[in-house]
Amino acid sequence: MVSKLLTRTPLEQLFKKNDTSIALKKVKQTDHGSSFWPRFSLVFVNDVGQNFVICDKCRTIVTYKSSTGTGGLKKHLASCDKITLSNTTQSIITTYYTASKPSIIPEKITKEVTNAYLEFIALAGRPFEIVSRIGFKNMLETIFKAGKITANSQSTEISDLLPHPTTVSRKVDQVYSF
Repeated sequence: MVSKLLTRTPLEQLFKKNDTSIALKKVKQTDHGSSFWPRFSLVFVNDVGQNFVICDKCRTIVTYKSSTGTGGLKKHLASCDKITLSNTTQSIITTYYTASKPSIIPEKITKEVTNAYLEFIALAGRPFEIVSRIGFKNMLETIFKAGKITANSQSTEISDLLPHPTTVSRKVDQVYSF
């Protein structure tokens, strides 16, 4: 049974273990007492008052001796309030930017797709932004799904999936009205 004054480190270890020998007691507020006490609790170990108090807000152990007064409490509250204030008013960067997720697509495939995209743009004389348009994405999504379905087939050529230009020209009026 410990019945002596502890230093900060052993006291912190008791708190981490949620030791039952620790008791916290509030100081009764008086007219001539410090206004800081409502924010702190006295620390007792085996009913022996320690030279420490604990901040009720952030759970930090602060040195306190009745002979030296509440200056340490005042100093802690200033820093504790700053931490809380900066945490509540300062936006974190993820508010503005989403965290990048690691790609599930191998880098080799990404490079091959980029090179094919560049070749398509250069040979077809299309604008770079064409790939961001919904129609282009829908076409690629459809081809991608077809590729998944036919992956176990013998030999499917991409030309087997693409319609002939004449077929497209005949059906465009049926599907879309301009």
